[in-house]
Amino acid sequence: MKIVTGTRVGQSGPELFPAVLFSSVLHVLVFTGAFILFGLSSPRTFVPPYYRVTLVDQPAGALPPLAETAAPEPQKQAEAAPQKKAPAKKS
Repeated sequence: MKIVTGTRVGQSGPELFPAVLFSSVLHVLVFTGAFILFGLSSPRTFVPPYYRVTLVDQPAGALPPLAETAAPEPQKQAEAAPQKKAPAKKS
């Protein structure tokens, strides 16, 4: 970086310290300003719409009556005795 005098600033040695110091102070000021500005603003909160409802019974006859279903009977397992095959006759 060249200043008005034409000499390079911040490149090495004793000129580097003031450049780093200036940059650090500038960064601290910018971040402090940002934190202060964001800290002063109020946080936005979302408030969902509020509905008031009244639950009522359904009018009589609005729904067909429920058909009563009997509990399914358990299937009867037939006692199947192992059947023996008769030996085939040879002719």
